[in-house]
Amino acid sequence: MHAAFFYGSLMHPKVLHAVIARSGMSGAHMDRCSNHLSMQGYRRHPVHHADYPACIRGQAEDMVVGVLVRGLTDEHLCLLDIFEGDVSR
Repeated sequence: MHAAFFYGSLMHPKVLHAVIARSGMSGAHMDRCSNHLSMQGYRRHPVHHADYPACIRGQAEDMVVGVLVRGLTDEHLCLLDIFEGDVSR
């Protein structure tokens, strides 16, 4: 099982479940560790030619709010990679 920090559209349960539903698993084994967690010292930054942000190191007072989800499978990670698209551009 894996854990991932989501700070964009995937932090919303309905979006996350829509993406991973193709795995055939209900998602009942997943655990949202908190309603919101934060990464201190990082900030959101737009990605060129993409619809989603990236987290980059920022100032000490910067903070990115998101959620930590545990219980993701290898198949979930593959589906999440497909959803995110080619991030190597």
